Amino acid sequence: MTTWTKTNMNSQERLDMFKNLANFFIDKKLQPPSYKLVPFREYQEAIAKALSFDGRTGVKYILDLTES
Repeated sequence: MTTWTKTNMNSQERLDMFKNLANFFIDKKLQPPSYKLVPFREYQEAIAKALSFDGRTGVKYILDLTES
């Protein structure tokens, strides 16, 4: 946890920051990165692709731990 977060845990400034972030998502001004959900059983393939410098696809790999 950052010092700023500890200091401002219950501050109005922190609440306003989260409201602003939420509004950015609502207004489609803030988009999550492209991603690919990978079943955990295929973790080796996902790691190989994520670490490959010659095959950069601009995709984030997320391991799905609900499937094995």
